[in-house]
Amino acid sequence: MELTIITDQLWEELIKMDRSDFKVKIKDFAIPNKYIDRMIMEVDKRGLSILGGDILEIVNGNLIHTYDNWYSDIKDQENQEDYRIRTYTDALNFLRNYKFRENNFIVFVLK
Repeated sequence: MELTIITDQLWEELIKMDRSDFKVKIKDFAIPNKYIDRMIMEVDKRGLSILGGDILEIVNGNLIHTYDNWYSDIKDQENQEDYRIRTYTDALNFLRNYKFRENNFIVFVLK
């Protein structure tokens, strides 16, 4: 998996993208935890859901999976809008409780 670590400059380019480009490109980026709240806001502005995500870390200069992750499945009788909103809560609950280290990054999976 070839990922690019988000910098402030790349972030500014990313948030200028429309809904479909944002959804496609976001999977190519490893996002530092300082962008968590901004990321949720940008996803919400585009009406997307956060299916889940993975935590990665840099080891010897390479991004590798920690195998820490979360996901949000749609529940029985849950409509798409309620599901979309719940995915933000699920993501924030996981990410705000995760014990991030300086070398950790997040990869989001959007729908």
